[in-house]
Amino acid sequence: MNPERDVVDLPVSRRFARAANGRFLNVIPVALLAACAGATVQNNAATSIASRFPESGYILGRGESREGRTSAEANARARISEQIDLAVQVEIRDRQQHEGGRDYQSVLVEVSQSSRFQRAELMRIVPESITCHGPRCEVLAVLDRGDAIAALTGAYERAATAFREAANQAMRTPSIAPFSARLRDADSAFRSLAPLAFQMRAIGRRDPPGFAEDEGRMRSLVAERVRRLSAVRITVVPHDVPQGDWSSLGGAIVDAFGVIGVAASTGIDCTSGLAFVVEAPIECSASYLGPKCTIDLRGVLSDCTTRAELAPVDFSAAKLTGAHSREETLARRDAVHKVTAGALAPVLRARVMSVLPVQ
Repeated sequence: MNPERDVVDLPVSRRFARAANGRFLNVIPVALLAACAGATVQNNAATSIASRFPESGYILGRGESREGRTSAEANARARISEQIDLAVQVEIRDRQQHEGGRDYQSVLVEVSQSSRFQRAELMRIVPESITCHGPRCEVLAVLDRGDAIAALTGAYERAATAFREAANQAMRTPSIAPFSARLRDADSAFRSLAPLAFQMRAIGRRDPPGFAEDEGRMRSLVAERVRRLSAVRITVVPHDVPQGDWSSLGGAIVDAFGVIGVAASTGIDCTSGLAFVVEAPIECSASYLGPKCTIDLRGVLSDCTTRAELAPVDFSAAKLTGAHSREETLARRDAVHKVTAGALAPVLRARVMSVLPVQ
């Protein structure tokens, strides 16, 4: 038994009747009789209404609120969305368990995080279920599985068309920078269509036509990304860097490239592959707290053969500033120690992903 799956698979008559059960047992006999009589009528009414919507064709959500009918209706629709979202998470986890490729698993993780069923216009309120006592209201919302599948199918087909076009263009693009741009387009389109596919599976219990092939295309793109990125070689070259600081700064930049999955090494010049030319002037100033030094670390990713600049990188967001209460030399050393792979990698990834297929 899978408790998470049972949330959606529980027959609606049992689910709604269970939600409507009375809760007050320890009261005086007269009140107990009245409460039981009221609960029986309420349960019978709830069961009668729910029985008109068999679980095979509908998903029901019960909503209540002490803030009036509008709030209760919103809560009822939210209960339907929650059931579908939970079923989608179960589907994605099942898929991850059977997925061998780690890189495609990471795609599924991001799909899982972005998948939310937001189709309130498809969920109608059952008029006979509306019960209000003052500001406190209870209502029943219902989603027709067939209507939902029809709406999602149209959205899926539009998203799939965009994804397939972007995927085909990416696979036909030989150069690394244009490939990276096409890959991002395809990746974005897949993250739009995959939640729709899993929602359709959760609601209709089957994948939309073509989703298996679309998953295959995405796996092929992921494998191609890994293959092309593994062939990239970057030479990190100093241009305006204090000689005594280059060993530390160059090593940190090489390690930062490693963090984002790109092979790099330091060198004086580069004749093939890509170069990352580095400038790192250090400016120091005095303050009443003592000397403060800031490294203005910048780099440009370029093609070693054509010398064409591909991506400028400004590391100022990494806040490479050091301080000391007395000695400027120690403040300078403190600034150099702030240059680490962990500090540089997020900035580096954001700047070079326009030309390299990094994740």
